[in-house]
Amino acid sequence: MRGMKKEILFGAFGILVVSILGFVIASQIEMNISLDKGWNLIYGFGNPSQLSGGDEIGEENIKAIYGFNPIIQEYIRMYPNPENDKIDVIGDEYLEKTAMWVYSDVSVSTEYRAQEPLPLSELKLYAGWNFVAITPEMKGKTFNELKGNCDFTKVYHFESLVQEWSPNLVNDNSMDEELTDDSVGLGILIKVTSDCKLGTSGNSVGPPGLPGTSNNLPRGATTASCIDSDGGNNVNVKGILDLELDGQTAIIEESCVIDTNPSSTGFVWDEVADCSGDDCYVREGYCETFESSEDWWNEISCPNGCNDGACL
Repeated sequence: MRGMKKEILFGAFGILVVSILGFVIASQIEMNISLDKGWNLIYGFGNPSQLSGGDEIGEENIKAIYGFNPIIQEYIRMYPNPENDKIDVIGDEYLEKTAMWVYSDVSVSTEYRAQEPLPLSELKLYAGWNFVAITPEMKGKTFNELKGNCDFTKVYHFESLVQEWSPNLVNDNSMDEELTDDSVGLGILIKVTSDCKLGTSGNSVGPPGLPGTSNNLPRGATTASCIDSDGGNNVNVKGILDLELDGQTAIIEESCVIDTNPSSTGFVWDEVADCSGDDCYVREGYCETFESSEDWWNEISCPNGCNDGACL
């Protein structure tokens, strides 16, 4: 990676119609990138039309592009034939400022235009996997310095030359190595235990969270943590809650339940191995709040049935 050149791009014919309609200024940057043949994980490249690097590579050389929705932990096809319904769920404004998978059928150094990255203080990660781009603001800092209030459990970068993931960087000294110019614009894969924000030790300390957020502790507890193996309310995957309250730990598995008294206004449940029909639910655990034990669960209907703690 050879750095970035900032520029301001105007909408088509914006200057000609400004007196009548006005025009929109979009802040963009020009990226220099080395693509290897195969998959590459790079910042904000959502469409081949963003290429601006000359004749060495054309739009026809980009065969596929995928983004990632960290809220539901699912890939989204950006090109060709974009999955617009999935893009609308998370928003292209979010996706264009993350790292994306780009498949090239040639190896080449080129340039492309992308949206200017978010400030480090605005980079939010969601429980589970996140595709994060290394931005100019991160240069000269280490991953440990950039953690903010996040708990990194896994960090990987993709070796595009050999088309393989690196070892988990959390397990070696890479977390204390400073990011260089060559890293800017590349993507990394980070797994975190809960929703959080990146930041540095110089960032200001924020106030306590609002009632009902993961920053709250259970009544009477002084320390607490919660890890949900399926990343939140994910009814199609059986999850396990790993809870710790004042040093006491508990492991709770999600389960299938049936409403044994559907005619009542309340929910009277019975845990079962599997179920089907109108009274079949999954008892889905999550870490969004620690207000009381009931808040760790949400009974969600499984229209197609439930088996071993997951909706079918």
